[in-house]
Amino acid sequence: MQLQEHLNQEQLKAAAHVEGPMLVIAGAGSGKTRIVTYRIANLIDLGVPSTEILAVTFTNKAADEMRLRIQKLSQKAILACTFHSLGARILRESISSLGYKNHFAIFDADDSEKVLKECLAERHIKDEKGTLKSMRLGISHAKNHMENPDDELLADIYQLYQKKLQSYNALDFDDLLFLTVKLFQQEPEILEKYQKMWNFILVDEYQDTNQAQYNLLKLLSAR
Repeated sequence: MQLQEHLNQEQLKAAAHVEGPMLVIAGAGSGKTRIVTYRIANLIDLGVPSTEILAVTFTNKAADEMRLRIQKLSQKAILACTFHSLGARILRESISSLGYKNHFAIFDADDSEKVLKECLAERHIKDEKGTLKSMRLGISHAKNHMENPDDELLADIYQLYQKKLQSYNALDFDDLLFLTVKLFQQEPEILEKYQKMWNFILVDEYQDTNQAQYNLLKLLSAR
């Protein structure tokens, strides 16, 4: 592939990079996604099996567009997905190590709120002055930042909420990342399996990653 026919000089340097980590810092509309796409196509052109390449982004639309562009450029299919769909994919295969069954349900916001209401009722806490919303946001923050809540009441509700979810064999949306990171931290053999699976990991809009997403990427690439 003649990259110089499709990219400017700065884009070319990034797209032609092969071994080792690389961070592209550029403003909006400068072609960062284009660089990711052409770098993947170039890797395939250099002989890297498409099954060894993982592309991660933030929306299903962006993942679909990237997948189609790469297929058009290289006639090869790669795994291009969102962080959460990547987590779901891994957990469907390996979550039994955390005490869940592989056919777990993924609760939406309404289902998760019902479970949280059960927790508040069990602790005889009324939903006054936005208590439910505050608890929901606090739990989500804790999971996305991979930390335990400092507030004693929130920590108690958080623990109870997770126990109830597990009793239903269910995950909420944040668990798709939180539990994947937890799985990798607790089960090094499972982590190694996925590290060996993807030798090249490319992330679009990396600057928007939260702590859970960063930890997931760091674990997968630490080999």
